[in-house]
Amino acid sequence: MKRFLFLFLLIFILDGMTGCGQDNFRIDKEKNKFVEIGKKDSTPPNSREMAAAPENAEDDEKNLLLNINAPDGTVKWGFAMSDICSGKKPLLNITYKKLVQSFGLPAHMRTCKINSPADGPDTFEYYHIAEYPGMELEFYSGYQPKKQPSETDTTFRFDLTGNGQALDCGLKVGMTVKEVTDRFGDRNIYNLGAEEKDTEKKIEDTYELNDIKHILTSHKPADMYNNYQKAMIVYADPHKSDEPVKAQALVLLIKESKVDRIVFGYPTAD
Repeated sequence: MKRFLFLFLLIFILDGMTGCGQDNFRIDKEKNKFVEIGKKDSTPPNSREMAAAPENAEDDEKNLLLNINAPDGTVKWGFAMSDICSGKKPLLNITYKKLVQSFGLPAHMRTCKINSPADGPDTFEYYHIAEYPGMELEFYSGYQPKKQPSETDTTFRFDLTGNGQALDCGLKVGMTVKEVTDRFGDRNIYNLGAEEKDTEKKIEDTYELNDIKHILTSHKPADMYNNYQKAMIVYADPHKSDEPVKAQALVLLIKESKVDRIVFGYPTAD
């Protein structure tokens, strides 16, 4: 009996010295298993965890594609408001005073006179377009014409028209279609002359083509984009904003397999 007690005490002491008792383990409730204290869990993270924290997050941030489920189940990248700044300077919702502070005085200012379908034939709205090298920004002037925007009028649309300006997401005039799809995901090129009945009958094709046409024609001069036949569209990603986001999109107008103009607009606005 004494020998048995001696052996029991010896085993207990040795067990404590090895440091492998239950006190050296913790319960990982999320993974429902024991993990030894002082050792890293060797279980690899799942793909979602890996996507959320890439090794070179800062370097790769602009190249990561955010998942957006289109109606046909495909995955497409969508932009945030910070993506459509230029040199970290916002292009939208800034006053004319702020625009001049950020980019200098416009090289030219022109006014567009628009007859909206919702108004009578003799009722017109006016828009000011501030022209810069490679960029145009629009101000709504209301129903009364004036020479230029007031200091407090704000931008609500823009076009990139040349290689001088690039959006902070990397989109710019002069990119090839392949460069766009390699970086921002595959998307369709639409024939602007096509009617709804001429599309491939996919729901996505129909609404994307309609959205493109709406952006290019809604409250715009009738002939503003007549010299373009092909276009792609990139939508805003509402998940990238903490605030409710209006439907917003970029229309990439294509010539000779390159982006020739980028038009920001609201695809569902009247």
